[in-house]
Amino acid sequence: LILPTYLLIAYVLFRYIPERGVYSSQTAMLWIPMFLLIMIRGQIEQAERYSLKAYPIKTAQGRFYDTSRDRATTIQDLLHYLEKSRYSGLVAMPEGLPLNYFSRIKNPLSFHTFTPIETASPEVERRILEELESFRPELVALNNRDVTEFGHKAFGVDYNYRLIAYLQKHYFLLRIWDSPSFKLALLRRARE
Repeated sequence: LILPTYLLIAYVLFRYIPERGVYSSQTAMLWIPMFLLIMIRGQIEQAERYSLKAYPIKTAQGRFYDTSRDRATTIQDLLHYLEKSRYSGLVAMPEGLPLNYFSRIKNPLSFHTFTPIETASPEVERRILEELESFRPELVALNNRDVTEFGHKAFGVDYNYRLIAYLQKHYFLLRIWDSPSFKLALLRRARE
């Protein structure tokens, strides 16, 4: 989406603003060096970020590259594990929607991301609990996604307490992956 953004910036700087008389077309040309610098720097940053994705994950949807060796290894192992079984529903918490895509196991809930910005509200948490009880997804994948950018410590630690309590009551630990930088626990719904 960066190319349309560059085009919009160019239109605003070189056409839209001069047409409104804020500055002349000749003055607009003074923006060219800054505009080029922003474009070049942006492309260099994108190339650097892309080059960090060095660890492949082979999926039914094709090959995906990750920046973390631990996460790539864990996800690859999880996908192999899930291939051997026929599970009917998978919810990844607090985040992990690509797991549904890569494993081809649907998330039956209308909620797909459980970061504080989306689910810290008690009303939203109540709706999630209602959907969990209604749809009863067979699997839940809990991961250690860092949520400090939202001003919270961790999923289930300082938000979504009732959700964690629900999972503890209705799910059991099926398998855990515990690497130095990425942890994932796969829970399965208990027979009731």
